Amino acid sequence: NLGIDFFCVATLDEAIRLRDVLKPTTSILILGYTPYDYVEEVAKYNLIQTITSVRYMKNAYKYANNKIKVHIALDTGMSRIGFQFNDEIDDNFKFAFENYIVDGVFTHMSNADYLSNHMTDFTNNQRKKYNEIYSKYKEIIPNFHYKNSASIIRRFDNLGNIVRPGIILYGLSPS
Repeated sequence: NLGIDFFCVATLDEAIRLRDVLKPTTSILILGYTPYDYVEEVAKYNLIQTITSVRYMKNAYKYANNKIKVHIALDTGMSRIGFQFNDEIDDNFKFAFENYIVDGVFTHMSNADYLSNHMTDFTNNQRKKYNEIYSKYKEIIPNFHYKNSASIIRRFDNLGNIVRPGIILYGLSPS
């Protein structure tokens, strides 16, 4: 009722339960890993899957009858999930475009809530890497997002069209 038309969840199961109560046109992004055997469910329920790694990207599409919508995770320094910034990043994007419907790109500002010089430098480096991809692909990929709770509060530049408020939804500080 508030006009929100894009949701993020952790798992395929959560996405399917949410799909049951939302309009079919509402976007639901699965931020976590979906096992290959269940990728066809992503298409069946009109969901969006996160590409968590190059290995996942090179295998998951084989398990769906049609191209599925995906958001590509970028590893800008957190070192948990996503494409690494290396010489192969453009080739990896090319592969994704050939085998998926690339609906978005995102990263996670892991230390945006810390204000020390070291952490501010780390966060600025993450934003710089993200901006490289944003600048290159913003005309052909519809959705970009990096703003988590801390980034929203710090009011960083808006290089995207989606925000991901997490803990601030509960009235808590990200730190």
